Amino acid sequence: MGDSPPWPNDISDDGTPFEFSVSFDGHAPRLRMLVESQSERLSRIATWDAGIALGERLKREGRADLSLFERVQDLFAPHTGAQGRFCLWHAAVIEEGQPALFKAYVNPCLLGVGSAPRVVEQALKRLGFDDAWAFLEERLASNRQPEIRYFSVDLEAPEEARIKVYLACSQSAEAVARLIEPASNIDPDDAQRWLDTLTASQGPFEARPILNCFSFRRDAAAPAVTVHVPIRCYVKHDAEALARVSSLLTASDADRLSRALNGVSGRPLNVGRGLLTYASLRREASSVRVTVYLAPEAYSITSRRPSVPPANGSASGVHKTAPLMARARVAHMGDVQTLVEQRAELLVAQPLLRRLAEAGSAEEVRRVSAHLSLLALWVGDLFRFVQVRTTDPVVSKQVAEIARMESARPQRFKAGLHALGVSDTVPLLFSAEHALIRELVLALVTDGISANDDCIRLGMALSVSAISRQLLSAGLGFATRTVIGRAPESPVDAGGFNAETQLQLSLIGIPESVVAGVYIAVDRCFESFLRVVTTIDRSAFSGNSSADVEQEASPRTGDVATAIAVSGGEDSMMRVKVCRDVPA
Repeated sequence: MGDSPPWPNDISDDGTPFEFSVSFDGHAPRLRMLVESQSERLSRIATWDAGIALGERLKREGRADLSLFERVQDLFAPHTGAQGRFCLWHAAVIEEGQPALFKAYVNPCLLGVGSAPRVVEQALKRLGFDDAWAFLEERLASNRQPEIRYFSVDLEAPEEARIKVYLACSQSAEAVARLIEPASNIDPDDAQRWLDTLTASQGPFEARPILNCFSFRRDAAAPAVTVHVPIRCYVKHDAEALARVSSLLTASDADRLSRALNGVSGRPLNVGRGLLTYASLRREASSVRVTVYLAPEAYSITSRRPSVPPANGSASGVHKTAPLMARARVAHMGDVQTLVEQRAELLVAQPLLRRLAEAGSAEEVRRVSAHLSLLALWVGDLFRFVQVRTTDPVVSKQVAEIARMESARPQRFKAGLHALGVSDTVPLLFSAEHALIRELVLALVTDGISANDDCIRLGMALSVSAISRQLLSAGLGFATRTVIGRAPESPVDAGGFNAETQLQLSLIGIPESVVAGVYIAVDRCFESFLRVVTTIDRSAFSGNSSADVEQEASPRTGDVATAIAVSGGEDSMMRVKVCRDVPA
């Protein structure tokens, strides 16, 4: 394995790409193994591809059913510049006398923590778990700052498979109790009693949050919950962790756990911590199932936790999970603009934009034109709704100008196609062929209607206008090259963009809280268009229908934790300024 981890995965603190866990409930223990598939050249995309290959192998061997996973695969696929420490894991649960159960774990935060709820909502609705999303939405709304961290699918028959969503809570044991209260398998004092036993604390849990796994089944009215406690962050060493967990086990199970720990470890338990990483608890019919998670420590050992934490709060000695979008990082619109400048080139690197900068076949022109014509029509709804909802006079003026320009854009695109002799027939708006474009644009319309500040709506309008304008311009250039054999008079550059349409959003004097809202809103806009671009590319250039693409699309795209604008030339840009009597 080498002396150091080749990739900083999130399975273990030292980068070991696998872990073991053992479940105890008074009967025969169950063994589980969690792994991150890897290849010789490691990256997020490479580990994702290796994980997909593993899943396909299990499917061929008749050991896994991928039908549910494949329905949502594109929502979690990585892209260049994605966030997060992992993309795809697989787990195997091994029980005596039973075939192994395989599970897939994906990262809903690749597009940024703020976009995770929307990603999970889409995934659950695609899988037919609408009630599960309604449950989670209520949990997220009624509790302070829970975060979605993981999404899991059992790789078995759809009627039997569970869907699991993990919510993190660091506030207090009481907050954890409130969060999990509606679950079907919990007693009122479980959370506070378990956390007191394992951490000797009622919170806050700042070193690492408590993870609460809600498990949904089609035949269950309410989910079951499992509480995962990162015990290594709240004990001095593994000997203390063993003692705390053992107090929740029967004598025979405690003995089994002690032997397992000593079998895995190559050191005395009291010289470090992190061998026993998590302990999870799940109330079942007649008992509480306790599962312990064991790290191999293949590369390093986390030091003992000091008795008195340092003043800087770094006592945990382990990395922290990715925080919610920090206000300190998004203090004013200059921060957003910096992100835009850093990431503006990502969209031009997408395969679709590269293809549109060249010439293609008549059939490819037809497919691209049909997609973009439909997109232009659907996007028009966003600008109409945003304009109606905007009340601030200064912002309203900017939105009105954008709406005016956008209302004419579909007709100009249609006229350009007609001049080239390309069919301008728009597909049926509600056809299955274009379901993904429709779904994503309607989600943007919903965001525009529900936004609580006009500047958020302006940020959405600016980002959607810029990106859609560039896509239509690139599409028309592609048709021109294909039909007449040369570039249009107003050429699209190598990335597929017209220099005159580079967009920047200059400093806007608004409160800090609204800046964060703008950041999240334009992040979602960019995320949506990245998926649209991937869908169009695969449909137009691979011979698949969009209905097929929706099932298989895996955007290898830019960082969606950014985006107000798309890049053109440095010497040509459109600047939008909104002035208010509010301190920046």
